[in-house]
Amino acid sequence: SRQAWRICVSRAVSEAIVATGEVAGAVRVIPAALNLPAIEPAFSGARHGVFIGAFKNPVLGQSLHELLERQGQTARLSTNWLARRDFLDALASAHTAVLLPHATEGFFLPGLEAMALDCAVVMPNCTGDSEYAVDGFNCLMPASTASSLSAALARLQDGHLHASVRKAGWQTAARHTLLGEREAFASVLAEVWP
Repeated sequence: SRQAWRICVSRAVSEAIVATGEVAGAVRVIPAALNLPAIEPAFSGARHGVFIGAFKNPVLGQSLHELLERQGQTARLSTNWLARRDFLDALASAHTAVLLPHATEGFFLPGLEAMALDCAVVMPNCTGDSEYAVDGFNCLMPASTASSLSAALARLQDGHLHASVRKAGWQTAARHTLLGEREAFASVLAEVWP
């Protein structure tokens, strides 16, 4: 309720705080930018299998992993937080990334990072991934069940779909630059101190 300029990382966050009816002052959106180090795939440039990033939803991640194993598919499951470099290396080495956000994320950065690292991305919808994620275009966004996630992975067996999702994802991520974030922040500062 205090008078302030509020900067949000997504429209979803902005809409949520404005909906409280208690916000005093301006609300602006500056989508999060990517700051990725140079990444070399861990397997000499070869990508294979599925990486399941389930540190925010380990139960679902474990269920999906078990289902994929029964289907004879190769998958690497991570239910614990990884060091940033290890996480990015895992994405860069995977053919496809399944990322499991909380339903109420403000902006789910791992999905965008996977896109930037040229992965085909599968992730359930959450509040803040709508800032960049478009189902069937730059990712697949099935329901948060192991069977739905597995079905999405099966759809990506279509090489044309896999390639188009990867390309659109990479193009989406390329728009989230540090320079763009700085310019947007500078425009907010210009509003505050004209």
